[in-house]
Amino acid sequence: DLAPGDEVVLQLASIKDTFIGFWACVLGGFVPVPLAIPPSFAEVNGPVMKIRGACQIFDKKFILTNEKLLADVQALPDCLDFPADLDAADLESCLTRSPEDEETFYFADPDELAMLMLTSGSTGNSKAVQLSHRNVISCMEAKKEHFGLSVDTVTLNWIRMDHVAGIIEGHIMPLWLGAKQLQAPSAIITAEPFLFLQLISDNRATFTFAPNFLFGMINDLLKKHNTIKMRQWDLSSLDVLISGGEAIVVETAKTFLDTLSSHFQLPRHCIRPAFGMTETCAGCVY
Repeated sequence: DLAPGDEVVLQLASIKDTFIGFWACVLGGFVPVPLAIPPSFAEVNGPVMKIRGACQIFDKKFILTNEKLLADVQALPDCLDFPADLDAADLESCLTRSPEDEETFYFADPDELAMLMLTSGSTGNSKAVQLSHRNVISCMEAKKEHFGLSVDTVTLNWIRMDHVAGIIEGHIMPLWLGAKQLQAPSAIITAEPFLFLQLISDNRATFTFAPNFLFGMINDLLKKHNTIKMRQWDLSSLDVLISGGEAIVVETAKTFLDTLSSHFQLPRHCIRPAFGMTETCAGCVY
């Protein structure tokens, strides 16, 4: 059985399921570890090795997944040298259980772990970065003050929940504000970059994130297809467009800003170049 403080690796297929699993862990006193679902559980690949790395450093090796993935997860010790004591459960079965009395919810101390986020592993093995409740709340307050955020903020997030920017800036921050949040799957935005602009326009989004490569994709599409006259986007609501996660090419960002401000009312002040790390709860220098 799990006890408060035990880690739970999340392997959940949808954004909604990830949120359910994440907050179930928080309310139970467990430490959620959101990780990307691998393309295959039966062969070596980056995501599956990240899961194995996580399981090797945790005392309790427990994975919360979906019913359709449960058999693949349970077979990991047999096919990829995972720890033999790996345990797993599916979210759907957990949701059929009767809710416990509210008094059984876990009330954490500020310095207890809120989550573990694994780094990319670009400089070696992935590291499990410890983020406490105090870390996360301090981060929310700092971002709120710096950007002037409020209950009227409307966030648009398309970053995956296994990334610190997705779970903290894209999900927990608007919850902290009591603000509206919009979630879009990453794969859809990278496949259809114009949808990013359409969602901003349709929902009057005020806060979002775009790395340099998305600026470049949108620039190329606008130039290649000459679609400016065909679009009716109104981007005037966007106050904060954080850009980071990779090098920012000034010319690419300037082309993006010049084109969209001229034709679609994108505020010229909105782009905020940023630096951050998993250890700093995403962006910390703007």
